Amino acid sequence: MAILANVIAPYHPKESLGRENVHLTPQQGHIMGTDHAGRDVLSRVIHGARISLYVGFGSVAVGITLGFILAVVTTYAGGFIDLCFPEVLTTKELDYILAARAIGASPLRLVFRHITPQLHGDSPGGIHLLPGAGDNHRGFPQLLGAPWVAMFPGLAIFVVVFGFNLLGDSLRDAWDPKLRGR
Repeated sequence: MAILANVIAPYHPKESLGRENVHLTPQQGHIMGTDHAGRDVLSRVIHGARISLYVGFGSVAVGITLGFILAVVTTYAGGFIDLCFPEVLTTKELDYILAARAIGASPLRLVFRHITPQLHGDSPGGIHLLPGAGDNHRGFPQLLGAPWVAMFPGLAIFVVVFGFNLLGDSLRDAWDPKLRGR
């Protein structure tokens, strides 16, 4: 939906449909209603999804990249740096990692084959609340008069986050060797 926002959104997200269309309840033509400026909420949710996903995927990519680099550095460095990343420290001291080290596994093999796969569950999440491009300054009074303006974007965020959580759980179930065979 976010990729095809320009094609499937019924209106431009910043297009005001006039004073007669301010705070229209959900109805035919505006299935999620309109906001305080007469803009179509569905169009704003569709276009806002694009921004939210850019920010979300970007923050996850940066977080995973920096986290991976720092995890590798702490694994090699040890000592004081271990205190900064307790997940790596606890993973590094697991019995099977100590056994791999005892039989002569190289530090690179330990990092990439044994430690890194255990850290994937610690990556940050990244869907952010950007439902309407952030220009709503009217706040709580608007929620009393037109609750759909916050309800539909919130519901869209819930569905996306829930979907990514389900995807993450199924990928973890498929890739985690501890969960195989259950």
